[in-house]
Amino acid sequence: MSSLPLCLIGIVLVLPLGSNGNVIKLTESNFNEMTSQNKIMVKFCMCALDTTWCSYCKKMAEPYIKLAKELKDTGSDIKVAEVDCEKYSRVCDKAGIKGLPTLQYYRNGSPTEYKGQRTTKPMLQWLTSTA
Repeated sequence: MSSLPLCLIGIVLVLPLGSNGNVIKLTESNFNEMTSQNKIMVKFCMCALDTTWCSYCKKMAEPYIKLAKELKDTGSDIKVAEVDCEKYSRVCDKAGIKGLPTLQYYRNGSPTEYKGQRTTKPMLQWLTSTA
């Protein structure tokens, strides 16, 4: 009986991270702080897994998760994040996002749009040469 509460606590702690635990979720409350104080790549997208109409967002999900893992595993100080424009449309509007998904790299609050291939290796190469 005593192991049940511990098991439930473990589930509560793991579920919010999901399979993309290295990707930081940005919201209206943390976007400005995270983008002004870090080297951070931000993906603006429709992040819900059941978003069927945005095939580009769905296609980019796996390479983006791999990018976050690769940067973390190599000890890079570059962070990887995403904004769900369906939930946080004001953040996306303020960032001037016109299409989804959009990738912007922030350094000291200044964004640079990434326009390269949406696969892990090119994104990683661009980030490490830009940072």
